[in-house]
Amino acid sequence: MSQGRSALDLLMEQSETTPIITFSQSLDTLLGGGVEAKKITEFVGVPGIGKTQLGIQLGIDVQIPRVFGGIQGHCLYADTEGSVMPARVAEIAQATVEYLNSISDTEDKAAAMEAFTIESVLSGIEYYRVHDHIEQIAFVMQLPKLIEEHNAANPQNPVGLVVIDSIAFHFRTSSDMAQRTRLLTAMANQLMAVAVKFNVAVVVTNQVTVRGNAGVVPALGETWSHNATVRVLLERATESNSRRARLIKSNSHEPGIAYYEIKPEGVR
Repeated sequence: MSQGRSALDLLMEQSETTPIITFSQSLDTLLGGGVEAKKITEFVGVPGIGKTQLGIQLGIDVQIPRVFGGIQGHCLYADTEGSVMPARVAEIAQATVEYLNSISDTEDKAAAMEAFTIESVLSGIEYYRVHDHIEQIAFVMQLPKLIEEHNAANPQNPVGLVVIDSIAFHFRTSSDMAQRTRLLTAMANQLMAVAVKFNVAVVVTNQVTVRGNAGVVPALGETWSHNATVRVLLERATESNSRRARLIKSNSHEPGIAYYEIKPEGVR
């Protein structure tokens, strides 16, 4: 059992945490400033809605220098579907570097931009191609070792974000539902422990499925739905050509709706 702490300590700790922005002002506002550390944030949606784009954007944004209000961290990215395209990562990285250069109005910011380049940003996303559920479990269970080794070698740029895109892909066709539940619960427990111990944000993407009269719902069932701290449903906005994010679960923010776009320069 961990040592007891006061509610005031917890409140002060949360207020001092810097969230990872998405570059969508509407989405960041919905999330209370962005994706928060010490939490599992789940983005759920149909193919093509922007889940991987969001994961890539966050993997870049976690590296924004502290002088710009960023975390200046490192990203561990597990790709279970093979959907991450290096050229697309480079395109978003270039747009981010160009934007920060355009607002470098102080000597400190200009100095920080000397190290924040397209090459450094691409190097700051540590990519793992995960081919099956065994590799996925191994990645999650090895996270403490991976983070400790990176942080020891790079104390100025510690791991600030872990992305699993997607959590569901290798488990949707499992015939042994009891085993699937046990494995998913074990992974969720490990991800939360990692988030808290190392002060990192954990982001997972999830697919959707059709369930009877309920219609389209997040994949992996009811048990999995309790594991994420924050759950966001991404969907097409019928009233416009944009996309809509609905916050359907959070322990610190009220449910709400935000609108976002996927542009050549990334999430906006």
